[in-house]
Amino acid sequence: MKDGSESRFIKALHLQKSGCHQMALEAYEAILREDPTHTGSLINSGIIYYLRSQWDRASECFQEALKVDQSNPHALYNYGKLLLESRNPTEALPYLQRALDLTPNDVMTLRELSVCYLELGQTDNLIATLARGLELAPGNPDLLILKARAFVKSGDFAGAIATLNNVLKQNPASEEVLILLAETYFHSQALDKAILTIKRALLSNPDSAEGYKRLGIYYMLRGDEELARAQFTRAKELDPSVVSNLPTEGRGESEAGWDAVRFQNYVLERSRFYAKSGNSRGAINEFLLLAHRYPTRGIIWQELAAAYQSAGEAKRAFGIYQKVLEIDPKNLEVRLQLTRIAMALGKLEEASKLNAVSLSFYPNVSEVVQLAAEICLKGEDPAKALALFDRALELDATNIEALIGKGHCYMAQGLLADARSIWEKTYRIAPSNLNLCLSLVDIYQRLGQARKALEVLVGAKKFFASNLQVRGRLASLYLETKSFRQAKTELKEVLSLTSASVDDIPFFLPALTYARRVKDALRLVKRYATARGETPDGLFFETLLYTFKHDDLRFPIPWQKLLKTCPSILDERFEYLRLVLSPSDITFLSRQIKSSLGLYVTFPDTQRHLSAFDERLRSIPGGGHTQAPARLVVEES
Repeated sequence: MKDGSESRFIKALHLQKSGCHQMALEAYEAILREDPTHTGSLINSGIIYYLRSQWDRASECFQEALKVDQSNPHALYNYGKLLLESRNPTEALPYLQRALDLTPNDVMTLRELSVCYLELGQTDNLIATLARGLELAPGNPDLLILKARAFVKSGDFAGAIATLNNVLKQNPASEEVLILLAETYFHSQALDKAILTIKRALLSNPDSAEGYKRLGIYYMLRGDEELARAQFTRAKELDPSVVSNLPTEGRGESEAGWDAVRFQNYVLERSRFYAKSGNSRGAINEFLLLAHRYPTRGIIWQELAAAYQSAGEAKRAFGIYQKVLEIDPKNLEVRLQLTRIAMALGKLEEASKLNAVSLSFYPNVSEVVQLAAEICLKGEDPAKALALFDRALELDATNIEALIGKGHCYMAQGLLADARSIWEKTYRIAPSNLNLCLSLVDIYQRLGQARKALEVLVGAKKFFASNLQVRGRLASLYLETKSFRQAKTELKEVLSLTSASVDDIPFFLPALTYARRVKDALRLVKRYATARGETPDGLFFETLLYTFKHDDLRFPIPWQKLLKTCPSILDERFEYLRLVLSPSDITFLSRQIKSSLGLYVTFPDTQRHLSAFDERLRSIPGGGHTQAPARLVVEES
């Protein structure tokens, strides 16, 4: 720091604290002209830009400060907070974690980190962080509100209500807490309590459009339409963007039509609200009440089905979509969703029947023809599917899913170069399509082009930072290309994300196994087998994990199943085995192979295969896992 900079910095800081932000900013800029690496001026300039909502400028300042000092907790905290405000919790997480490592007792950092965990759905980390924060600041209202939000997200409404009532003891007039408490009462089916609580919030702030809107919603769900209409009218006076109309009986024909459109807009607005917060259960609760009140309104049943679909309850969504068709038999979106769900559930015959009816209504809609092609492809008729995909593209040349499907037809016919060509061309115009990215990765891996597959996944990570399939496959590809440092970083980030869905498990299991997270990997293997049945890959990894444990008792169970169902996978995965096995693992596995030979006396082909595999196994010099990957081992959870 140059002479005089410190005294000028202190003066600028006083200006900033007194609210003279422009003068403070000019003073910081003067310091930075003389000393561009003055960290305090960079951080405080960033804070002023942040308060002015000039987030790009703020980001530049914080990043410059981190270039000067990567371990500055203030720069790490502020940049992490900025990323969190920008809806990038995955990117914000490592900065906030590093800031907390440097300042473990900072309540503000604990609060922002808790918000980050809440956004990412990491409930265990959230609870631990909140507990730590509340030890340091037992009555901190921000932390208590976050704790209540965590309870709501997990469905523990009683815990949320108790926590919020404790906060209200400190500040009985807090509008934020009262609105959240009312919403919690609503989710716990206590509608009258929700109404009383939101009225209490309006006493604190009589000009709250949000408060009047919610009161209108609760009145509507209780059936008090006139009271609801009055609240929506008041909310609209305060905020013209509020959708404020409701369906009523006894109106003129033209007015009733207008009313139906407004009601549909209201339902869609509520659906978007729940989708934005990822609260599928809240959407289900509200739309169930609405459906009971207005059973002939198809839009309500449609959004209810979509909420169940988002919550992973495909079968229940399927039944409700069928109910929508009883109200509106030609609803195209519902017909498309029914066909997609039937295909996902493996009901190809039912999907085919549904789509045949859709084709009779909409023969020239590209998406309908595309689904017909996908059904043919799943039915192992790639030639017919290819013709239908071409027809779908004639109707809409921009149908990306049809272009992807066409590539799958080429793959099914063994035309790998053609599949790669069409997907590469499509990728240039739609690099953010997840299905396309993963298909292109598959073809590159089939053709042995691991580096190209890696480039696609690195690009996909920018769009799908929280997608476990993308992140898991990226970690596995880093291992395949022997990029151990990147694999280690990627794996740590994958494990910090929310718990995997069942269908995500196969995609990051190789990296998890490589890192020798044996307990975690075994738990996921068994979870996948319970949900989807035993697969060759699952048996392979279970065998490998028991090899790591040198478990003579449990090893033979998956091993013998593997030899019975798919012994060829041992050769297909040999390079992976070369990478992960240590000398003691090889000794254990070789001993198990010799013990198994006696079980296959009547199966000479299996004996020969095992003997050849054992010979290859013992030819591995020193065991792959001792050469480089030992530094990748991560602590068990």
